[in-house]
Amino acid sequence: MKIRKSLIVILIGIVSLAYAGFAVAKISPEEAAKLGTTLTGIGGEMSGNADGTIPAYTGGLPVSDIPKDFKPGELYHPDPFAAEKPLFSITAANLGQYADKLTETTKMLFKRNPGTFRIDVYKTHRSIRYPAFVFENTKKVALTAYTDEENLRLHARGGIPFPIPKNGSEAMWNHQCGYRGLASEGTWGGWLVGGSGKPVLVCQSRVEEEAPYWDPDKIDEPGPKFFSYYRWVFDGPPRIVGEAGLARRNMDGRGSSNIYLYFAGQRRTRLAPEFSFDGPSQNQGGILTYDDDGGYCGSQVRYDFKLIGKKEVYVPYNAYRAAYGNPEEISEPAHLSPDVVRWELHRMWVVEATLRPGMRHLYKRRVFYLDEDSWKVGAYDVYDAQDRLFRGAFQLVTPMYDPDAPASGASTGSLVAFDFNANMYAILGNRYGGGMRPAKIKPFRHWTPADLAASGIR
Repeated sequence: MKIRKSLIVILIGIVSLAYAGFAVAKISPEEAAKLGTTLTGIGGEMSGNADGTIPAYTGGLPVSDIPKDFKPGELYHPDPFAAEKPLFSITAANLGQYADKLTETTKMLFKRNPGTFRIDVYKTHRSIRYPAFVFENTKKVALTAYTDEENLRLHARGGIPFPIPKNGSEAMWNHQCGYRGLASEGTWGGWLVGGSGKPVLVCQSRVEEEAPYWDPDKIDEPGPKFFSYYRWVFDGPPRIVGEAGLARRNMDGRGSSNIYLYFAGQRRTRLAPEFSFDGPSQNQGGILTYDDDGGYCGSQVRYDFKLIGKKEVYVPYNAYRAAYGNPEEISEPAHLSPDVVRWELHRMWVVEATLRPGMRHLYKRRVFYLDEDSWKVGAYDVYDAQDRLFRGAFQLVTPMYDPDAPASGASTGSLVAFDFNANMYAILGNRYGGGMRPAKIKPFRHWTPADLAASGIR
């Protein structure tokens, strides 16, 4: 009997170790030693590329280069590279020379608009800065971070969890947990552009965001249930003025995020579990799903994520002129005006997401391009059930000076998204007349549905 019990204990131990080996993907001390030496503090390559078109990382935009007319606390961040001119342009005529460095969405824009679409390529600036604690904590967190339950629950806090990713799921966790400042507030605008080229306002809101995952005063506390909070109140158009919402992003990714909506006409707040995965986001023109937010957000339960590797890609970057531009002036019928979009060559992690057997989603396959200097999705391509390019997008990356943080995603930059079936595109997170600035950390009650209801317009 004792022998049998011992065998059972041994077998349980073997199974536990096997499971741990499947789920735990911590890096070694030798790998961690590369952070801050051959790799940047969050895992990008410190060196430039072979031909010098991508420079070495030297800490981001020097403080001395921040425009002198910028004042801390302002919503508007002026362009530090406004005086620069394009190095060259990519057009339909010379597309073949550069096709290997373009996303499929970008190629489709050339295919559909050969006479109007153009890419003006500028000098590459690795301009994103970070507070010192981001690099310091990432090096510590990387030694202990892991996921379990099919990569659906993250065990980490206070740093980029997987700066040297072993698989696509880890890379996507880096994207979702990327540093965007501890707390911020500002404005968010969304416009839909059809065949006429005239932008139509679909939503204008005041927004607040907080990242408990990154709060240095809570680093030693048990991991939070939520890694970010996001609140908004609509100022327009008239049909939705006064409506508000609250999103709390889960560390446990087995289900959707907690999203609550306040309806001014009903004067009530309700949980909206249907606003997740491939539910159409009506306040973003209906040409995005809820998990398109910021490039990708929410649970990984419906996809298998494969890390393809790293690739040099031309993407909008340091695109202040477009991100802060008046939609009436920067929009054309099928794309933004090429005159206002700054493109640069950057190294991007490529992750392919394939729909899992038995799962349902509007998108069969998605390809993400993650910026090595921020881990944010800089661009993506999505495919329908017939594996045809259906939609795609790119971020208008605009690093902030206050706080030091990358600006990409719904709260800190602009996403330009295209629907090739509907022949429409959306400008989302546009900062015209506004922008984002640091805010004070708020008590947890501010991020509850009860507080959302109490603050609603009656």
